[in-house]
Amino acid sequence: MTRRSPGRPARAALLTLLAVGSLVACTGPDPAPAPTTAPTASSAPSTPAATASEPAAPAPTADALTFHPEGRIDDFPPNAPEADVVAHLTERLGAGPETLDAEYACDTAGQPGRLLGWPGLRVFVLTSDPEGGETAPYVGGWSLLDEEGGDPASATAEGLRIGDPEDRVAELYPSAVNGEPSADGQRWWYTRDDGGYTVIASDEGAGAVVGAIGSGFLCIAS
Repeated sequence: MTRRSPGRPARAALLTLLAVGSLVACTGPDPAPAPTTAPTASSAPSTPAATASEPAAPAPTADALTFHPEGRIDDFPPNAPEADVVAHLTERLGAGPETLDAEYACDTAGQPGRLLGWPGLRVFVLTSDPEGGETAPYVGGWSLLDEEGGDPASATAEGLRIGDPEDRVAELYPSAVNGEPSADGQRWWYTRDDGGYTVIASDEGAGAVVGAIGSGFLCIAS
């Protein structure tokens, strides 16, 4: 597994069409009371009151995506077929992925497959089994990144999100371990015993926050 420091690549953004709204129920005005006296022949008919138009209700929004250990996304099992996972993500995110690398899931490791990207999300598609034999394309891992357009509601199964304070890692994963900060201020956390994630926190002057989360096959490109 090759790891590289996460950056904020200037990719062609695919807008995530997630909106939160509530249904608005409207009722018309109460009917006018019946007249107490019969109108005379010279009486002018009353003008009916104008009825306010009912505002259109926004469409309901799907729940946020949940990311699990072993490179799993939502309810898919480990090593789920690429076509099934990509179709699911495309429906949920409102757009298909950008193919960031059509030949390798991780070019520096020479791992054959594909690297697919949505804003703030990378999916690693592998085309070889652990022994190196060719196999049908499957999703081997994912990573969440601090990137413009990413869905801030996306989280691990335990609730860790991009932008959370670094202390949140130890709070959710008490047995997580970490190393010394690197020269660029990044600290790597490993939650293999109780969560199966790799987390990178960085401090840009306002306190260390979570900048990347990954599971399964992991190759975070800069």
